[in-house]
Amino acid sequence: MEYNKRKQVFDILMLPIEAVKYSAEKVEICREGNVIKSTQTYYPYKKWNGKPLSISLDEDMSDFAIGFYEIIYDSIINVKSLIKNDKLSDDRFAGDTMNSFETIANLFPEAGNCKKRRTLPETWPLKLQQYKEQYHCLANFWILPKEIGRKIDEDNVLCKGSYTYGIKDYVDRFLIQLQKSNEYIKYMNYDNFSMFAEAQFIYGSYVYSDNSLYNFSADESNPYLLIDKIMDRIKIRATAIANSDYVERLWDYFDAYGLIEQE
Repeated sequence: MEYNKRKQVFDILMLPIEAVKYSAEKVEICREGNVIKSTQTYYPYKKWNGKPLSISLDEDMSDFAIGFYEIIYDSIINVKSLIKNDKLSDDRFAGDTMNSFETIANLFPEAGNCKKRRTLPETWPLKLQQYKEQYHCLANFWILPKEIGRKIDEDNVLCKGSYTYGIKDYVDRFLIQLQKSNEYIKYMNYDNFSMFAEAQFIYGSYVYSDNSLYNFSADESNPYLLIDKIMDRIKIRATAIANSDYVERLWDYFDAYGLIEQE
């Protein structure tokens, strides 16, 4: 594929995504400026004790993200669609944001030291504001089993959001624990860590060629530098995906929704 198309795919992979509403079986994906707006079909708990529940919108489970997963993970997903009857078809394959926001925001005193004490965005340093606007993008999304990516279970050493084991939603710390445990075989049906890393397009960004890991979160003393490291990792992964064999299908997917800017 020509360089221009790969560049266009890279650009879309980096664009921020906003989940706007429940799809009600009508998927809508559009581009407004430099933001991708998408409906969300995933709505597993519509009622509780017979009462309607408001939908929790998650960009990494938006319809735009689901279509992305179904393309780049087609070799491991053994279901036709990740979402069926508004729920996951298979709990092993749920969207997850690789690098989160809250953990990083907690490092900025101006933003408050936890989500419950979060201050108004306009009081945050510009670097944090920009990160909040940018981090929800396809290049920062992957799939993980629901029990380790979308649930908080402090007894599970592989729970990505666990504070007990010090992971704190840092993707590099999660990968360190995953590599130690060999649980990728149980969770994702990979024979070894190399297969997991290749399927997740994380060589060069989070994993070196010898399978050693880039532990970028080891030093939390400078959150400004930490954001730079994270954004570098996201861009490197976007490049890997844009240079993969999936680029043609991704370009067609993006173009079908009118997301590619015509030159």
